[in-house]
Amino acid sequence: MPETIEESLIYCLNSLGCERGEYFVDSADYHLMLVTLSKELTSAQSKCGLMFYGQFGTGKTTFIFALLKFFKLLSSYPSAWTYQEVDSLESCYLRAEDLRFPIISHEKFLEAASSPILFLDNLGLELDKPQDNLAVELIKNLIRLRYDLRMMTIVSTPLDGESIREIYGNQIASIIRDSYSVIEFEWLPFRKQP
Repeated sequence: MPETIEESLIYCLNSLGCERGEYFVDSADYHLMLVTLSKELTSAQSKCGLMFYGQFGTGKTTFIFALLKFFKLLSSYPSAWTYQEVDSLESCYLRAEDLRFPIISHEKFLEAASSPILFLDNLGLELDKPQDNLAVELIKNLIRLRYDLRMMTIVSTPLDGESIREIYGNQIASIIRDSYSVIEFEWLPFRKQP
């Protein structure tokens, strides 16, 4: 069993890589990001969310899946968890683009709104057509609701702060800026085929 959060995340990332037939490039940037993420997960000054920001292919979604795996691993050892704002390790994964479809949007919104930990992947990709704003409104309401209730939300997006402001408005941009820890994925993709 890994002894630190960083070792646990490495374990989860490597097990994901094995499932996909990939391995991860071990670099100083990679370890620095894992240390930063570990600190954010255990900080006494907890935020209500994390945002992974970066270009496509830099590993944001892979890290979301690794964190999902990490929380499942932790659920076997709940006393190991010390994050102040989260009372339960139950989690929900939602791709933002899934909210484009009215038939399933309501059900997915309710599940995402009530889950103690939400992984919201691909923020910004729900924009199929600029005039289709159902998904944007649902995401705005979801982020606002989870912020008001101080529920842990982990978001991945290729959008920078200004793009978030343009699409979701000042309030959502301010919530993310002030209440989320932003971890930028700025290095080259770290997944390699063996």
